[in-house]
Amino acid sequence: MMTERELKMRMHAERAPLPEGFQTRHDRLLRDLTAKQRAPRMRMKGAVIFALALVMLAACGAAVAARYYGMTAFWYDPQPGAQELIESGISQKGGVMESATFTVREAVFDGSTLQVVMEIRVKEGYVPVDEFSDKVYELYLEDDPQRRPMDVGIDLMDINGGISLSGGMSQPQYEDDGTMILYQYMVMEEPVDADVAHVKLSCRAWPDGDYTQMESASLTFDIPRVESETIRSDAVLDMQQFTITALEAVYTPLRLDVTLRYIPGERLKHADLLLFVLDGEREEFSDLTREPDGDGYVVHLRTERCPDTLPDSLVIGVRGLDCRAVYNFADGTAQVMNGEAEQ
Repeated sequence: MMTERELKMRMHAERAPLPEGFQTRHDRLLRDLTAKQRAPRMRMKGAVIFALALVMLAACGAAVAARYYGMTAFWYDPQPGAQELIESGISQKGGVMESATFTVREAVFDGSTLQVVMEIRVKEGYVPVDEFSDKVYELYLEDDPQRRPMDVGIDLMDINGGISLSGGMSQPQYEDDGTMILYQYMVMEEPVDADVAHVKLSCRAWPDGDYTQMESASLTFDIPRVESETIRSDAVLDMQQFTITALEAVYTPLRLDVTLRYIPGERLKHADLLLFVLDGEREEFSDLTREPDGDGYVVHLRTERCPDTLPDSLVIGVRGLDCRAVYNFADGTAQVMNGEAEQ
């Protein structure tokens, strides 16, 4: 009979690949999150330059490491102004157990999405790991009694009594002292209408895959909600197969929420439209919910990247149709475009 350790190693080795299309928009948000950006190599001449480089490294090394493992290290192509919204030095309670300590390093909350960077430290003789990460496999192969895996993680995020609809996390990163740095986010089913959010994280840890020794602790903290801007348009746009009658866009440097009302034509009367927000040449896909509203529908879109064109303009497209709705909020106009040609 296999031991628990052998079973976990076998599970790791035999993991099936994810099916095509499994990754959601949240996985796209996390692409390249943990890849360090390397500066191009340059040939340096002279002992003076070399000595100066050593002095700069000694003086700034700690700061550079802190920046890499802060919130911005886990963002892909952030918007201007987003970094200023990050909260640090957060007052918190709990998160302490015999085998592990959880601490919030940085966090940001925009009313719909919470992003948090966690520091996780474990007791001597153990290394903090995510249950199914490659680190577990490496430690089992290493078989060092002073470096056993301590499975750690967050099972639940609660904001003002509401539980996340969906979420995700990065691959763990490690600092020189063994501290595990973990980036996680959660998306609320309904936006939180409060100036300050009360957050409760359910933390857990167990040594060497032994679930019978699992410990848990709650960690709580308060975080202000990022203020958002709202833009509306009542322009009626004929999109050939359906008609847009109203649009509302709520945005911050962190995200965009769009509520759009449309009346379908006969061909699309019962069809689900796949809408997207255009940011330059890139299609930003969104969460999409559709609700009946009189003779039409109300659609809710959400993207995890606010387009560079806001607050001046916004482009909405539909998969399978060439025409796009182009809103110019600067002059209050809206029109339908087919590629570069106006309809």
